[in-house]
Amino acid sequence: MATREQCKEALDLHERFLEGCANVVGMGVVERGNTDAVAVYVSKEPEENGRHEIPQTLEVGNVQVPVVLIVQGEVSLESL
Repeated sequence: MATREQCKEALDLHERFLEGCANVVGMGVVERGNTDAVAVYVSKEPEENGRHEIPQTLEVGNVQVPVVLIVQGEVSLESL
C-alpha cells in the first residue's frame, strides 16, 4: 500500500518522465480503495507502441506506487 506522501514523492521524482508521455494533460494523487495512487490524466487512451508507455507503478525507495490512468479528454483554457 502506498501512502499519500509516497505518491507525492513519486510525482516529484517521475514528473518530467510522465510529462513526456504521449497525451498527458495532468497528474495528481487519488485514493483507490485502501491505498493512494498517482493519477495520470490523458486526453485519449495511449497506443501500446506509443512514444512512451505510462508505467503501472512508480518506484519510490522500496515501494511500488500504483499509477491510475484516467482518460480525461481534451483540456483547454476558457476565457473568463
